Amino acid sequence: MSSRSTNDTGRIEFQVPSFVFSLSAQPLVAVYGWVAAEQSDSLVLKARQELFAARYENAAGLFSKAAAEEPSNGDAWCGLVQAQLAARHSRQAYAAAEEALNKAPQSAGAQAAMGFADFRRGDLPKASHEFEAALKLDPNYPAALIGLAKVSSAASLFRTARDLRLRAWRLSPVAR
Repeated sequence: MSSRSTNDTGRIEFQVPSFVFSLSAQPLVAVYGWVAAEQSDSLVLKARQELFAARYENAAGLFSKAAAEEPSNGDAWCGLVQAQLAARHSRQAYAAAEEALNKAPQSAGAQAAMGFADFRRGDLPKASHEFEAALKLDPNYPAALIGLAKVSSAASLFRTARDLRLRAWRLSPVAR
């Protein structure tokens, strides 16, 4: 018989008769949340946590608020597009991706946002180009690496996809 509990630090602990496993949600948020350079932006971080918890509507609202407060924040735009796509609001996500490129043109987040929108449309070459453009702006941008991994996986390049996902996980500041 095992038991599960969550402590004040956000860690989930599993107790099995002779073992105690302790997992932190932070590295998972790092892999799927793509929290980039500005960790001080607590609104984006909270939105990432909502996105990871599959509360897509809440995440989209928080990302939208963060993007409205700071239109040049590429991370907020990228998260907004991801949340809207996950919530199956494709048209809104496409519009947000276009707006991201207009308001934050030189950010890796805006390029990655457009890449995710193109990926949803099924335009793999364009999506790949957008993710590569994001990586030119920031070679260590986890969202672009994950997006390129999705494209690689769709093209049956599974080893490349795995390597890109592992690199994204290692580079994400939350995972450290």
